[in-house]
Amino acid sequence: MPEPRTTIRLATWNLWHQFGDYESRQGPIRETLASVQPDVCGVQESWPCQVERLAEHLGYEHAWIGNRPEEAADDPE
Repeated sequence: MPEPRTTIRLATWNLWHQFGDYESRQGPIRETLASVQPDVCGVQESWPCQVERLAEHLGYEHAWIGNRPEEAADDPE
């Protein structure tokens, strides 16, 4: 019988909203998180659509919590 797992891998990333060259950052963000394989990943400065797409690509469940409820439906793209 395998030993029970006693560690959890956490990751956090500031996505910097969609400022700068947003599109060129998306692939490297997904690749890095896929290679790190965190059990839990928190992101900051994100749009709901960013979190949803990232979670879908990596196979994670997700929730988006913002400081203004009206932003939850915003998709700046």
